[in-house]
Amino acid sequence: MGRQLNKNLDDERSLKMNLDMKDLMRIIRKRAWIIGLLIVLAGSAVGFYSYQYIEPVYEASSKVIVNKTRIVEGVEDVTFQDLNAQVQMIGTYKEVVKTPWLLDDVVQKHPELQTTASELASKLEVSSPAGTQVMTFKISDTDYRRAANMVNAVTSEFVAKTPEVMIDNLTVLNRANPEAAPSPVSPNPELNIVIAVVLALIAGVAIVLIVEYFDDSIQSEEVVREYLDLPTLAVINHIKASDLKGTNRYPTNKTQKAGEANYAAAKS
Repeated sequence: MGRQLNKNLDDERSLKMNLDMKDLMRIIRKRAWIIGLLIVLAGSAVGFYSYQYIEPVYEASSKVIVNKTRIVEGVEDVTFQDLNAQVQMIGTYKEVVKTPWLLDDVVQKHPELQTTASELASKLEVSSPAGTQVMTFKISDTDYRRAANMVNAVTSEFVAKTPEVMIDNLTVLNRANPEAAPSPVSPNPELNIVIAVVLALIAGVAIVLIVEYFDDSIQSEEVVREYLDLPTLAVINHIKASDLKGTNRYPTNKTQKAGEANYAAAKS
């Protein structure tokens, strides 16, 4: 008996869940135009703004490798301790490359860049994959040629000036090509539109549910049965003016004056 009771409870929960899902879908379908309108407006607005008003940003990069840290006459092999020291030294180099000690000289030697040390530091990104001896310099700018010239100037000055305070163990692997024509790294209009559509969909569903929550009108027979616990005997559908076209609204064309009586003949 206990098993049967639990089964009945489970069936009741499942039925209630199905009914709730049906109600939710009915509510969404009834006001689907709100969701669709929000999606169209959000996607169109974000796409237009991304293509027309956001200035594209380009990225230029160069790479530097940290070489041997121990140079002994007649010894060319590199030990594990040497490699570990090189990797640890990269953290120091990352801090050095963004200091005014280096960037002030870059700005002074390259006035054609028309930038300041602080602006250059804000645009410069230095990274190194874990466990490697390679450092990557990246600079983003709205003009790719300017970004390439900036990153090349920083790289050259870094390699030339660092031995003054550290050891001479840096080699440039590659420089940015100012003549290249890469695609911008931002904005990404397609991604922006997808995000706008998803957010509009969520907002639309939320608005529809809120409107439905505050709507006190009776929308279906199920609502009458739920609140009044009475069966529905008949339903009068909403009649539009267009539904009456082509039909005779009056039983006769005969006009009748006020006060005139109607007579009905009775057969004997």
